[in-house]
Amino acid sequence: MNSADRRLMARCKATPFGDAATGDHEEEEPGPGDNDAGKGKGNFFYMISIDDRSRSDDTDRVHDGMGVEQQRSRLAGRDIILSTRVGAHNYNLDDAGSDEDWKHLVLPNFDDLYLKRAFAAAETSPACDYTAHDLRRFADLLRKGNPYFLEILFSRQWRVHDRHKAFGQALLDRRDGLAAMNRAGLYRNCLGTAKEKMRTLRKGTETTLPLVRRYGYDTKEALHAFRLLDLLARYAGSGWDFGAALWYDGASRQQMLAIKKGSVDNSRIDAMLTEKIKEAEGLASCYHGAPFDAELAAWLEMAVRREVRLALAEELRAD
Repeated sequence: MNSADRRLMARCKATPFGDAATGDHEEEEPGPGDNDAGKGKGNFFYMISIDDRSRSDDTDRVHDGMGVEQQRSRLAGRDIILSTRVGAHNYNLDDAGSDEDWKHLVLPNFDDLYLKRAFAAAETSPACDYTAHDLRRFADLLRKGNPYFLEILFSRQWRVHDRHKAFGQALLDRRDGLAAMNRAGLYRNCLGTAKEKMRTLRKGTETTLPLVRRYGYDTKEALHAFRLLDLLARYAGSGWDFGAALWYDGASRQQMLAIKKGSVDNSRIDAMLTEKIKEAEGLASCYHGAPFDAELAAWLEMAVRREVRLALAEELRAD
């Protein structure tokens, strides 16, 4: 383990696996990270780049190649199995001021398994932010219908560790089914998170308080709340095409950008969100009526177990 990894491990969190501290309907809270920890060298990753405006089958295949910069391969002594770009770029809601948001999925090491903990970390910078999550936690949140983790399956850019190419492709091949695996859970998560964000719309955080002072409300939280509620309507309305529901263009994109930029007046934002709540509540039967796909959940569990087992065997052989 290098010195950067040691510093990162001291500042990142490792929670008991299966602990409810992070909740089902919210992404894990950010924790500190280290920009220099364990960057990979050479052709370490396979790149899956899905064209921003084309979703043909030919674009969803794993192929060789590096990204625009040298890719991180390890984080705090753990192998990264998969990295995906998420957030505004994944919704076509990025603008000139948007940074890149990435999620790294890491394989647990022997200590994580022995101590029954799940690693999580985050890093923010002006150009690029990332969060990192234990692969087992990723699978757990997929089963619960967490929209922030389902989004990973529909990222327009994947970077897959070359030894786990088959696993990455298997996820892509099943992504529509995985998105629909627990529609009732997705509904609860989207609605619950949106309502939480609406309750704190005028409180702001350390980073968003200037938005509250300028516009009267937290435009970032308003956008998140509206998008989650809109996701429920768009997903059902698209014939259960999760990728299409995520992607905005035309008039719908302009509406979202208006919220993002504070162009929606403080006196109107509450009514807009309340209307979306009512629209989402009208879709309850569509979501709750869909059965949980236990067969696909079992496949996911076994696939993740295999990747963890192979990584552990390699770690033990190295010792």
